[in-house]
Amino acid sequence: MNLAGFNQSQILYSPGQWFWPDDNQDVYIQKGYKDLPNVYGIISLIAQKSAIVPFEVFRITNKGQERKYRAKIKLAKSPKDYAEAMTLKHMSMQKVENTDLEALLNNPNEFQSTEEMFEQLDGYKLLTGNSYLWAWTPGVGINSSKPMELHVPPSTMVSIVTGNMANPVREYKFNFLTEAVESQNVAHFKTWNPLMSGNNPFDAVYGMSPLISCRRLMEKYKVADVAQGSMFHNMTPAGILSGDSQSVKGMSQEQAVAVRDSFKQKYGGYEKAGEIVVTSANVKWNQIGFSPVDLNVIEAKKEILGELCNVYKVPIALFSETNSTDNNLTESRKMMITDAVIPLVESRKNTLNRWLSPKFGEGLVIEFDYSVFSEIAEEINQIAETQVKMWWTTGNEKRQATNYDIIEDEQMNQIFVPSNLIPLAEMGLDAGIIDEDPFIELEEE
Repeated sequence: MNLAGFNQSQILYSPGQWFWPDDNQDVYIQKGYKDLPNVYGIISLIAQKSAIVPFEVFRITNKGQERKYRAKIKLAKSPKDYAEAMTLKHMSMQKVENTDLEALLNNPNEFQSTEEMFEQLDGYKLLTGNSYLWAWTPGVGINSSKPMELHVPPSTMVSIVTGNMANPVREYKFNFLTEAVESQNVAHFKTWNPLMSGNNPFDAVYGMSPLISCRRLMEKYKVADVAQGSMFHNMTPAGILSGDSQSVKGMSQEQAVAVRDSFKQKYGGYEKAGEIVVTSANVKWNQIGFSPVDLNVIEAKKEILGELCNVYKVPIALFSETNSTDNNLTESRKMMITDAVIPLVESRKNTLNRWLSPKFGEGLVIEFDYSVFSEIAEEINQIAETQVKMWWTTGNEKRQATNYDIIEDEQMNQIFVPSNLIPLAEMGLDAGIIDEDPFIELEEE
């Protein structure tokens, strides 16, 4: 199914019925990301945050702890949970420097940086439900199967050639290449897709765009936005102050049009919005204009924005003045990081570790460091304060708990007991004295 150049349907309205675009990737980009500022704002905010998370390459050293780490990070719901997961990560893995895998991710191709590649991957997935990473290999020599470059083709220019139930994806077709690409050379990052026609179970090889449930919302927002802009730009006077007149009776169509045009010329336009037209004779007031507030356009746009934010798990306080106090903004940023950004990075990481990491050696995994976010770093600092009091842990255990690498020093693996504490018995005192007078001052000998 080649989606490039697909005819984009327009949304129309007839009395009692809405017509919205088909489920089409081009439409989500052209009619959503390009035309609607809030769709652009939500997706760009998430993708830019997810792209800056630095990666590192590790080798698994403790599979039991590694399984606990995986479970912990999947169940994480708060910055504290992610900070604790980072502790388990350093207890189960050892950082590996200067690998070919790290070199490739640091320099994926001559046109993009790592952050640009990740932003493109995450952006297409958020928009269309699909993103692809093509690993170019030389095809000859000893390293013929080892990727030399990584490229992100636009998801609208990729189609999947299906096979059978045992091998559902046979190959990928790119519009800019004459030959198909083997499936093992392409990683497909996609959202879960439960939508199938019933006749073709392979429909689910494509991901489902989050915007599929927002097609009507997107058009409602656009209509409200256009209506609000038109009202501000072309609003006529709010009403007419007039009196009874016999001159209106028997007015011809041409005369009525001339009166209308004269009225629009004198009183139309945004610079005369809300003015009052005054005339002589016995007067009466007729309201003829309504503001966006009167028509609830502004409130309707807020409601639509809230539903868009719900789809992408981003708090509306980041895009609206409603409840946007400093405290609420701080909590909203935490929610965005933990509910939208980190799960997106984790999903990307899992696909990379399943598809790319094994090409460079067994046991290597890619991990991302979420302490780059201040919300996570604050929790790590609290863990560090607790670790200071835990004298029964080694220096390296403290370092691992606070997201630092271990130090190859024998003393860093030893337990140091505080020297300023001595047993009560050595002072000739009974433990019961503490309950009798916990604030007793002990005299030094």
